[in-house]
Amino acid sequence: MHILVGDNPFHGIKHLAQSEARFRGGIRDVSYAVKLVLMSRDAGANGFMLSVSDTTLAILRGIRDGVTNDFTIAAIIPYAYEYVRKSTVVGVIGLVKEFVNNVTRTLNIRAMYHALRAGMNLDLVDGLKALVDYELNRVKDSYGSKPWTLMLHELIVDTLIPYGLVDVIAEVLEYIRGRGIVPGVETRNLPTVYDALRNYSIIDYVVFAAPFNAVGFQMSPNRELYEEFVRRNPGKLIGFSVLASGLLSPRDALEYVARFRDYLLGISIGVSREGQVFVFKLARELLG
Repeated sequence: MHILVGDNPFHGIKHLAQSEARFRGGIRDVSYAVKLVLMSRDAGANGFMLSVSDTTLAILRGIRDGVTNDFTIAAIIPYAYEYVRKSTVVGVIGLVKEFVNNVTRTLNIRAMYHALRAGMNLDLVDGLKALVDYELNRVKDSYGSKPWTLMLHELIVDTLIPYGLVDVIAEVLEYIRGRGIVPGVETRNLPTVYDALRNYSIIDYVVFAAPFNAVGFQMSPNRELYEEFVRRNPGKLIGFSVLASGLLSPRDALEYVARFRDYLLGISIGVSREGQVFVFKLARELLG
């Protein structure tokens, strides 16, 4: 099973209380974040699940010489909150210009081609393909190799699918697969997203990342449907929010997950202090 280090603490994300949603701006010391990831690896983690951002790219550069080829990288794109923050500073038009400039600087022909088509035709699919190529290039430059999976961020998935734009998601997932990477989606409404994609051939190759915990925290519409999903679709789901943002103790959380260890593809757990790294040892003991 994939037992992945989550990146929320490195971005300062804490979902339990809105007033604490960004605790102290996250872990600002990248070297400390690198240390936590490597300590987690030594305790039993075998990968890192991250939203691609300047912060996590710096962490990838820090760990690349300290991990082996079997250390799994699961990347989520884009890191929507970073783009939103930038748009408040430079505006939407400024953000688009910055993205085009960044794509151009990478000299990535694929990304430049799709960015140009997107700009000329106002084509959403080409825009997302340009984003895929751009973010993939950033991961490869930082880590030295492709990620195992490239997932579309929940903001894209959970926004486009309710508006009937499933074809767009399916085409972009096919494009990711064509790049030799396992395509994936992050969502907080797993049953709806799966039902929308199930009639597309790409569904056989897609992996999902969604909340999975004993109290149903962030599991829309309910926990029971998520449990039914993993039983019917083994090897498809990487569960996150396993600890329900601190509502559950590590043992209680992982004993629940262990009931589904034959069905889950993996889990992701974030840690912000060295004293929390033991959770990966416990996870390995309970989950194998």
